[in-house]
Amino acid sequence: MRKISACILALVLLASALPLAITPAAAYEKKIPCDADGNNELTKEELVNAILPYMLGEGSYTLDDVGDAAWVYAYWDGKPKTIVDSAGTTITLYSPIERAVVLNSDFAEAVAVLDKRDIVVGIAHTITKYTKFFPEISTKTDVGGWYTPDVEAILATHPDAIFTYVKWPSTAKLDDKLPEGINVIRMDFYKAATLRDEMLKLGDLLDRTELRDQYLEWYDQYVDEISKRVAEIPEENKTRVFIDGGKGKTFGRRAYSTGTGMHDLCVCAGGVNIAEGYVEGYADVETEWILHENPDVIVGISYKGGYETDDSTLMKEHYD
Repeated sequence: MRKISACILALVLLASALPLAITPAAAYEKKIPCDADGNNELTKEELVNAILPYMLGEGSYTLDDVGDAAWVYAYWDGKPKTIVDSAGTTITLYSPIERAVVLNSDFAEAVAVLDKRDIVVGIAHTITKYTKFFPEISTKTDVGGWYTPDVEAILATHPDAIFTYVKWPSTAKLDDKLPEGINVIRMDFYKAATLRDEMLKLGDLLDRTELRDQYLEWYDQYVDEISKRVAEIPEENKTRVFIDGGKGKTFGRRAYSTGTGMHDLCVCAGGVNIAEGYVEGYADVETEWILHENPDVIVGISYKGGYETDDSTLMKEHYD
């Protein structure tokens, strides 16, 4: 649909500027399509000078070139689009993202919220299991694990961009193995402190500002109300919580502390995470320590349930 709209735009622009001269199409790399002088400021003259030869079957520009150029001219003011992702990397787009690999379900949710499922061409293996939650996205090409993806499988999908976490996969496992020109865009979408800013940036990046604003209006409504109520709770009356991720990797139980999405949610809801200050991130803690701390509430996390099953047996076994 975006490509069709862009082509219609191109024809409208062409009709308004037919007297302009035709110049030879220029090859480009890391610049806006059809930007003949390569200064990354696409003018109407440059766009028309690309459209006319294409319509006459001449020149080197393709339908994708003129379609993308028309979109950039009409919606990006003829200039590249730039954001800084959550890893602090400056991301510059010279044409709209049309083919993206998504390496985790958190990013997949954000893409779905913005109704850009159609650009997804590859997904991490874990997403293939979420057929009910992601009926369309889950059918895309499996490119391996979210932590250690199959780079060859990624490249086989010919992506414009790869969407992944800030920390994972490491640059050594992903970025360093990619050819120049594929943007690795790192955002988390599971941390309360950064989620809103990330949605703002992704909505801008994918040209979905209207849907983004609708989502953030809904989001702010509830977050603001929760924050208002939590502010009224005296510190000494706040619920002490242990967030339990099940059996520890080496001993005891697995805790979620500072730096995790679950910790952020706990604090936002007015809870006090007893693991804060004792461990950081995802870490094993002694069962005896939990008993000694005597939390008011234990929030259990199990990845054996969810939308894909009505059977609670595996969740029960997780905590037996």
